[in-house]
Amino acid sequence: MKKSFFCKKNKQKTFSEKGFSLIELVIVIAVMTIFLSFSFFDYNSFGSGVRLENVTYKIALAIREAQTFGINTKVEASDNESSIGYGMYFESSSYGSSVLDNPEEDMILFFDLNQNSVFSQNSNTGNCQTNSSDECFNYFSLGNENVISKLEIFNSGGTAVEVDYLNILFLRPNPDATISSSYSGGNSGARITVTSNDDQIRCVEVGLTGNISIRKTCT
Repeated sequence: MKKSFFCKKNKQKTFSEKGFSLIELVIVIAVMTIFLSFSFFDYNSFGSGVRLENVTYKIALAIREAQTFGINTKVEASDNESSIGYGMYFESSSYGSSVLDNPEEDMILFFDLNQNSVFSQNSNTGNCQTNSSDECFNYFSLGNENVISKLEIFNSGGTAVEVDYLNILFLRPNPDATISSSYSGGNSGARITVTSNDDQIRCVEVGLTGNISIRKTCT
């Protein structure tokens, strides 16, 4: 009886110490690799979305800053201070102008010294000269692998029309926006589309009443 008991115990010990086979180990590694690859893809997509969101808010806040300056008449130069508006200038990469160093990433906050509701180019714009003839107040660059991919205005019928350049101006005492572009007809608002390096998009829309909104769909 004792001999039989020890034999049974040894058999149980041998069974409990059995490890993974090579095939089982390969299967486990393959499954873990698949899960990790999906997690890595989701992380990259999430990070790109966060950067895109930050850049979109940067554009919206720059427009809001121009609106605040326009309403409060922050003046750098001129005697007729109350009639000077502030605005944002954008242009597309296909426009062929030399105003912006990199149209896909750059934009200008300007003050309308000559009161024509558009940004007037001066030399060395990228440095924002401080002399009395330069309308450039601040020069922004987006960076972060995101680009301004499209500029549009909404015509009087509400249809989006792509444009080469865009001016959004604010003048006291109202928060209303004066929007001008390469489109010669009337408009009811403007839209700036931003695209990430993995083709995610966000839009900043500005209405004539001065409302500024960020949208995830741009149609």
